[in-house]
Formats: sequence, structure tokens, C-alpha cells
Amino acid sequence: MSDYKFETLQLHVGQEQADPASDARAVPIYQTTSYVFHNSQHAADRFGLADAGNIYGRLTNSTQDVLEKRVAALEGGSAALALASGAAAITYTIEALAATAATSSPRRLSTAAATTCWPTPCPSTGSQPPSWTPTT
Repeated sequence: MSDYKFETLQLHVGQEQADPASDARAVPIYQTTSYVFHNSQHAADRFGLADAGNIYGRLTNSTQDVLEKRVAALEGGSAALALASGAAAITYTIEALAATAATSSPRRLSTAAATTCWPTPCPSTGSQPPSWTPTT
């Protein structure tokens, strides 16, 4: 879909084909957080990521998947992650940087949360944040 214009990408990335269940052109919104498993092995395979499919509303959600694919395409990225809040986005970013011992940092910190969180070891990994000097 890289040959399409920005406006077309907004509408179609992530759902190049119509919805197979309803033939809907627009992305269907499934208002559920729970999915049925055929048996315990089916559930184990889904949660073990051995079998692709929905397992829980926040982990796999077809509507969110389409949004993430569209954002990635519109921004020229390989993937995107949609989160429920800015606080979650900051947490994911800090933990990812701390876990990889990243040496890069933002040129300008735009939130107070970032300035107060950076000097603290990451509780989930125990690793130290990267050393850096903020610029203005």
C-alpha cells in the first residue's frame, strides 16, 4: 500500500480486504473483552502465542491492530503501539530504554514525569536508566 496517497492510507491500511464475516468496508468494532477457547490446550496455545488469535481485549484486539497498522503506515514506521494513556506511553518508553541500556535521549523533556522518573532504577527490570545531560 506504499503507493497510495496519505488519505487512502488513512482509510485502508490494516484492512486491505473487506471484513470476511460481514463484507464491511469499514473496520468493525467488536465490543468485547473476552473470547471463547475450545479447550484448555487451545487457550494455552493462544496465550503462549503458538496460535494466532484473540485472547483478551487489551492483548489482542482487531480494531486496535488496524489502528496500529495505520499509524505505522502514516508515520513511515514498521510498527506502532496504541496505549490507553500518556502515562502508559511514558512507562513503556522508559522501561524499553532502561531494558536496552539505551544511550540516546530526547533533546527536550516535555513532561515532568520524565524528569522525575529518569533518575530512578526501573522497578520491573532493576536496570539503571541511561546517563544523559538534558539540553534546552
